[in-house]
Amino acid sequence: MNRYKAILAGGSGYLGALLAQKLVQLGWDVVILTREPDRYHGNGRAIHWNGRTIGPWVAEMEHATVLVNLRGKRVDCRPTKANREAIITSRVESVRVLGEAIRQVDHPPMTWIQCSSTAAYGDAGDRVCTEAAHVPEGYPMDVCVAWEAALGQALLPGMRHVILRISFVLGARAGALPILAHLARWGLGGPIGNGCQWISWIHEDDMVNLFIHAINDSDWHGVINATGPSPMTSRAIMKTLRKRLKRPWSPAVPKHFVYLGAWLINSDPNIALTGRRAVPTKLEALKFPYEYPTLKTALQTLNL
Repeated sequence: MNRYKAILAGGSGYLGALLAQKLVQLGWDVVILTREPDRYHGNGRAIHWNGRTIGPWVAEMEHATVLVNLRGKRVDCRPTKANREAIITSRVESVRVLGEAIRQVDHPPMTWIQCSSTAAYGDAGDRVCTEAAHVPEGYPMDVCVAWEAALGQALLPGMRHVILRISFVLGARAGALPILAHLARWGLGGPIGNGCQWISWIHEDDMVNLFIHAINDSDWHGVINATGPSPMTSRAIMKTLRKRLKRPWSPAVPKHFVYLGAWLINSDPNIALTGRRAVPTKLEALKFPYEYPTLKTALQTLNL
């Protein structure tokens, strides 16, 4: 009997590597589509693709069980016009070429898991954002809109799809949490800006488990907020992190310092200064089993 087979497009990054490790443990054949296969040392078979054009990698789509698309230029860069265009293009083009690929094989995967972002809801203030919440115009919301619209054009008839609007993923090895932990140790663990921006978060183990459920459970479909059940303000998150690290009270980091720091490291200050209160309404209806529903328990498991 053939093993289940997963295609992880753009799967050489943080989340892709975690998902690949879990799938291999479960006995899956995992194919990583990456621009630099020689530099990938994680689980699965790494195959070259550029995210834009058809190539020999298309043959891997034959008899694949699921396609998971994680491809996209990092948003943690200066918000120049060129960078914003590259961010959108990298996402839309990857979806388009994957859509072409599944039409070139006789037995394509009939489940497509597409990554998106809770940034679709914009800087939402105190507004609670379910999956049905309004998506305003502007950047970065237009990135998510274009990304998800491209999927609608790429899907095969009858293909099950899940769009995961991913929030702040907590992990000790990658993402924003290690940076925040370093800042807290250096006495800069206070609120960022006014500290009122809402942050939806999820532990990396729950995120991987969420992927597995999306792959295996036919009841999962459409847009799903991939986040934990307990969004918190930036102020509350930093306070909890300081307690975890046994650090004293810290003053707030003024907004102009955030802009200066972002400029120095070629980042986007709005990533830290904006937020949204996204809640997992669909996950709750699907009775998703969170292992770490509170920030306190989530941070206790991470070696920060």
